[in-house]
Amino acid sequence: TMSSAIDTGINSVTDYDYAGSFEKFNENNPWLIAVVLISFSVPMCLVGQRFFPWLIAVLACLVTFVVLTLLASGWGWFEGATWLSITQLVIYFALGCVAAFLVKRTLKFGIFLLGIVSGIAIGFLVYTAFLTGISSSWLYLTVLIVFALIGALGSWKRPDLIIRFGTSFMGSYMLVRGLSYWIGGFPSEAELYQAYSNGLEVEYTAAFYGYLAAIVIVGILSYIFQSKQEYDVDEELEDYYKTV
Repeated sequence: TMSSAIDTGINSVTDYDYAGSFEKFNENNPWLIAVVLISFSVPMCLVGQRFFPWLIAVLACLVTFVVLTLLASGWGWFEGATWLSITQLVIYFALGCVAAFLVKRTLKFGIFLLGIVSGIAIGFLVYTAFLTGISSSWLYLTVLIVFALIGALGSWKRPDLIIRFGTSFMGSYMLVRGLSYWIGGFPSEAELYQAYSNGLEVEYTAAFYGYLAAIVIVGILSYIFQSKQEYDVDEELEDYYKTV
């Protein structure tokens, strides 16, 4: 069955209640998030490099819509009349489309964002794999920031590599994170940060490391698969590759 409670995979902090709007939305709509993540992960893993301009545009629209919706929900803006809530959703979707258009027209910025997100993901894996004995919020953030900067630099030096690597591992993460909504035992980054910030001792379970291993394995397989694909590079991307 779908787990609606916080099933974190952390033995010593399962009683911690983080009341952020995203966590509330997770608890109330886990199936929706799972379906969206898994549906988007498949094209990311298989054809992310080939259709990067379109996928990054769709992702920008989705992220913008979700973030605005969650903020509005957290601020209580959906507690009024139904027509007002529907109007807000339409506006947020329209803003998401604007974000998609801007990212599609400025692929350099899209690659830059992908580099940052990929760096943060690798930083998360490095911290949880090698620094789990240190429950420190500042160290956790420092590791994430350092790897984000490395990813940003990589997007400028080797954009083709960042696109292939980023789409492979972002798709892998989305797939595993989506499945975890059904299986349970995989804490979110926000939950971990809250635990570190409150000085709680974090003890990871075998299931948690199983999820990390799955992300790495699927990401590597996706990277290899995409590396062997032959396709016509987007004209704007090809021009950008020539300038770096």
